[in-house]
Amino acid sequence: MGYGQGLSRDQLLSTYAIRQLHVRGSMRFFSLLILISVVVPARAQTDAQVEWFQNEAREWVGKSIPVFSFQDQDGRPITEETLKGRVTVLRFFFVGCPACRKETPKLNRIYDQFAPQGVQFVAFTFDPEERTRTFREWKNYRYRVVPDAKSFIQWQMHVGVYPTHMVVNEEGIVTAVILGTDPFVGWKIRRAIRRAQRNAPIREPRTKEIPSENPTLHPTLLP
Repeated sequence: MGYGQGLSRDQLLSTYAIRQLHVRGSMRFFSLLILISVVVPARAQTDAQVEWFQNEAREWVGKSIPVFSFQDQDGRPITEETLKGRVTVLRFFFVGCPACRKETPKLNRIYDQFAPQGVQFVAFTFDPEERTRTFREWKNYRYRVVPDAKSFIQWQMHVGVYPTHMVVNEEGIVTAVILGTDPFVGWKIRRAIRRAQRNAPIREPRTKEIPSENPTLHPTLLP
């Protein structure tokens, strides 16, 4: 008896439908395999990049900020000498980073707490002047912002995970680095500021941090 002989119309339709499901299921399975073969190596590459940038950022602890010269968005000059004589919080971010936008209200509260004590807050970003100014107005962002600072961020500071925060003491020495979207970023920045204010001994950076919530690479660094 040939295939389909002796079967009713409904049985034939059911059999055809089952075969189609098997075919489509196989196609989806192979599509998934192809997707995994592409995404997993890319993800592994991204993880390796994140780890490299995290290690590079931690290397700044105990070192001086390199020579630089900029104007902030309000036209005020800022150099590495500007950072001396006061505790300073540096932030490296870009407007398109979701975690950077999310943490901004928390950073504004830290600013409101410590700026009256003489602590200064400076943010460096890849973004151009107009886009950065729009972001500052949208988020009522308190930090002094230096736009168009890509070469400084990438080639001098070797920062590639966003957001990244550094606390600098009155001698211009980095005393703490807070990486990525650490869930305790507010507490860690406050603790680092207080330690820098009382000139506490600089701690060696830990090799293992509390896991971050998906630290963000700038698009130019993605695989």
